[in-house]
Amino acid sequence: MTPYSGPPQQSYGQQYHQPYGQPYSQQYPYPPTPYGPYMPYGPSAYWGGVYDPRRYEDNALGGWALGLGIASVFFNCYLGALCGIPAIVVGVKGMRAADEGRATNKGMSIAGVAMGSIFTAFNVIYVSFLIIYFSMLGI
Repeated sequence: MTPYSGPPQQSYGQQYHQPYGQPYSQQYPYPPTPYGPYMPYGPSAYWGGVYDPRRYEDNALGGWALGLGIASVFFNCYLGALCGIPAIVVGVKGMRAADEGRATNKGMSIAGVAMGSIFTAFNVIYVSFLIIYFSMLGI
């Protein structure tokens, strides 16, 4: 009884010998790559482009607009306009920078503009009522 009942093994010389004109096996072409051709090696092959530090330089504008808008909430009664007006100006600049692609935090700029404008308007109304009230009292 033989331990292996498959076809008999060929010797080393006969294993690789094929008659002329017959392929070893039918070759199928590789399937097309789903992602297109490979990128050549170079400075921008992996990171998508050359690093430009100026591209995100205006992200600070959104942070400043939000910070000034929050400060206008806390200094609401008397000094709200001193923080609210710069919040509006810096927030509008931050939104323009985000529209141009120089910043990525447009939402922070919008929030700063909204809080700055709401509490600046509230501050102007409050101060105008104080002026009218004290003028009626004759002080």
